[in-house]
Amino acid sequence: MLTPDFPDNDAKRLESLRRMLLLDTPDEEVFDRITRIAHHLFQVPIALVSLVDLNRQWFKSCVGLPVRETGRDISFCGHAILGDELFIIDDASKDARFADNPLVTAGPGIRFYAGKPLRNPEGYNIGTLCIIDDKPRQLDNVQRQMLNDLGIWAETVLKLRQLSESQKTLLLQLDAVKRKEQIDPLLQVWNRQGITTLLEQELQNRPQAGKALAIASVSLDQFKSLEQSYGVDFANNALKLVATKLRSSIGEKGVIGRMGDDQLLLILPDGIDSSTGAYGDALRRSIATIDPVSSGAGGEAIHFSVSIGLVSLGPAAPAINLPDLLSALQQAHYQAKRAGGNQAYSHSF
Repeated sequence: MLTPDFPDNDAKRLESLRRMLLLDTPDEEVFDRITRIAHHLFQVPIALVSLVDLNRQWFKSCVGLPVRETGRDISFCGHAILGDELFIIDDASKDARFADNPLVTAGPGIRFYAGKPLRNPEGYNIGTLCIIDDKPRQLDNVQRQMLNDLGIWAETVLKLRQLSESQKTLLLQLDAVKRKEQIDPLLQVWNRQGITTLLEQELQNRPQAGKALAIASVSLDQFKSLEQSYGVDFANNALKLVATKLRSSIGEKGVIGRMGDDQLLLILPDGIDSSTGAYGDALRRSIATIDPVSSGAGGEAIHFSVSIGLVSLGPAAPAINLPDLLSALQQAHYQAKRAGGNQAYSHSF
């Protein structure tokens, strides 16, 4: 096995990567959209946005793998970032550099790899957009151009990516270990501690910024019954589908966290007026578009719905502390659940 070399500028490259506040952060729709397209476009089981750290590669977006990182010493992406062109291995089992690589000889059994190096705005190759198959294959010229184009799209996302001030502040305060401690491992969103910290910072910043703030509490109506009927794994997978759809629906400026077993908290984009209820209804309808999930061979097709409570604070709303805000949110959420589910209730200050 050939271990990838380190670029001559690796120390500065790593400094640049860390300044981007990408490593060990929750999933983001802008990256997931690209890997979903790559997954379907090339019909491969695995598509990744991989960031090459000092001793590991960490997956900012991941389709088809149960892990979020592997060692840099066995990574294909570590080789890919050494150049600027597509790095393609048609059959790793017949390539002397990779034939005895554990990623080839064991899971995920890589045969085909194609990676587009991703150059960040400071000019460093920080990782790749890559596609992987467990069967040998080749890309024709059109497919190569498509992968290159998707990589350029990913580079544009890196350039335009914006985090809220509260997220920037929190990420700057946390090292890699502490970041992981505030991310829910199932949903790859902020956990209860992380999302409440962000919400508290939003409340503190609101008077100075003079802006509105809207939050939502969302629960999957079928979660408990699915857990009882089909087990916790089935219910958790349903919750993952809901979280993914919500992340897509609230856009890049929204933030999502997990407050409990089936309860998600959303910090919504600036300017959302939840008092009309229109935004909550739009979120509820987006969940209804999730494809029904089969409960098993010959089983029923299960449709999903959610209960949503929303609270909005206008620019001129009086100051409110976190417990009172969460209490108002919980009351709105309870109203939606008490009405039988698949409802959205709102309250404004």
